[in-house]
Amino acid sequence: MRWNRHPSRTGVLLVLSLLLAGGLQALAQPATPAKPAAEVNGQPITEEEIDKAIAGPLAKLQEQIYTLRQQRLEAAIRNRLLAQEAERRGLSVSKLLDTEVMSKVGVVTEEEVEGFYQANKARIGNANEAEIRDRIRSGLQGQKIAVQREAFVQSLRKSATVTINLQAPPVTRVEVPIDGAPAKGGANAHEAARCADEQGKFWAYHDVLFDKAPRTSANDLQADAREVGLDLAKFDQCVASTKAKEVVSKDIDEGARLGVTGTPAFFINGELLSGAQPLESFVRVVERALAQAR
Repeated sequence: MRWNRHPSRTGVLLVLSLLLAGGLQALAQPATPAKPAAEVNGQPITEEEIDKAIAGPLAKLQEQIYTLRQQRLEAAIRNRLLAQEAERRGLSVSKLLDTEVMSKVGVVTEEEVEGFYQANKARIGNANEAEIRDRIRSGLQGQKIAVQREAFVQSLRKSATVTINLQAPPVTRVEVPIDGAPAKGGANAHEAARCADEQGKFWAYHDVLFDKAPRTSANDLQADAREVGLDLAKFDQCVASTKAKEVVSKDIDEGARLGVTGTPAFFINGELLSGAQPLESFVRVVERALAQAR
């Protein structure tokens, strides 16, 4: 077949029709199903099952990776701002810092050293006092330099155009089963506290345990039970049985599956906040949840 150098309109339409027909045929073919992660005697285990089972730990790892990237990005932004300002002035970065930071930082006074030393004397101990004071002076001087440097960088940032496109990881929400668990905020209970819950006094017993912690001996737990007015016979019977232990073990396993590695741990709408967190972290999660609801 010979093609004309200048194909007719009919020829063009014919080619387009063939291309469209081929595309439609490709679209009509069913997608190849993904292979399972494993098969046991012919029964598949899918990646979706695995990801669901480790959703909590995966979300925590993703958040840690994002935090590391965010920290490194902020450092890179600071360094770039300093480098650009130094180039604008025709200086080296070190000379710029000497001019805008080091020359504007006051020397640590003896009064400041003395104040820090007296405030922390009990924690410092009986080490060589002269050496301790030198380290205090050096530490306080470093703090002053860091504060002045940050103030200078922030002044540069205010007059610069900084666009951050780093995307936070998608929020992973998990289902946290709380059926049968006493609730006032998060659900956390030990075996003896579970036994107290059977008599409707979980929180009374909980508060006594925390007020007098650590108390783990059988005599201590019984004394606390007596203090909150529990039926000691029923309490002892419950503690001696494996019922409460099984419930606590189940809670521990469930917590591990959801990514809980220690206390405190908080779930807000299924989103995990692990460890002691500042108020800003809770505000961020709550505001994100409210924005999604709107």
